[in-house]
Amino acid sequence: ILGATTMSSPPCLTLIDKTCQEKYHVKDNVRNFAVPFGQPFYMPYHAIALISYVVGLADIYNVTISISTACMLFICCNIMVYTIPPIPMGIMTILALLLNMAGVPSEALAIAMSVDFIMGMMRMSAKVAGVTAEIIALDRRIISKGN
Repeated sequence: ILGATTMSSPPCLTLIDKTCQEKYHVKDNVRNFAVPFGQPFYMPYHAIALISYVVGLADIYNVTISISTACMLFICCNIMVYTIPPIPMGIMTILALLLNMAGVPSEALAIAMSVDFIMGMMRMSAKVAGVTAEIIALDRRIISKGN
């Protein structure tokens, strides 16, 4: 619920750590490694959302995206996704740049913000659940190998 309501990773890190420690008894060395390093693995999911927004909004505003622009958007998006500010709706800072790059009018950002309010909650909830599940699975695998 914290992930959904805040739509931000930092508040969730302590929750993930506490849940893995108290509820699932994950070893300290696994938690200390996996909690911070598990977050970046979900960034491509944010990149897919950003590209979807740009393509969808370009279609709504009848903006044609050339192949070269699409390639540049894809490359920039996959790089910039790692710089999303850790604040609610932080993804909008990157989306504003990508929309400008694609030539989509800036008022399209308002549409994206209204849609991303719900989509951001879903993305963050999936990220929190996924990272927690990965940490638990990693811990169980280490235990089963006897390390």
